Amino acid sequence: MFRGLDLTDEQKAQIKQIRETSKEIIKPIREQMKVNRQKLAELTAGGNFDQAQIQAIAQQQGSLSAQMIVERERVKAQIFQILTPEQKVKAAELKAQRQQKMQERRQNRNE
Repeated sequence: MFRGLDLTDEQKAQIKQIRETSKEIIKPIREQMKVNRQKLAELTAGGNFDQAQIQAIAQQQGSLSAQMIVERERVKAQIFQILTPEQKVKAAELKAQRQQKMQERRQNRNE
């Protein structure tokens, strides 16, 4: 995500610290999501279906997913705060290039 921005060693260290902190926040969320997936598999094993229990787990998964999204966006915001104005411009350019390439790939698949 930040390749090509010519980050300083200090910026790299700050980004590493931000990511390490985020890993600790995300770890229990990921673990709970895994537990929920296992519960869902158990609940539907052998053709069983308990809508109330599945609904409850699905709602919890939705909440956990929202927490993951919030954390990822928080990390991005923290990282962008340490970039110079020039690096922010370059990051925007690189993002636009990645999006263009993705769009081209989608078009090629559809043809």
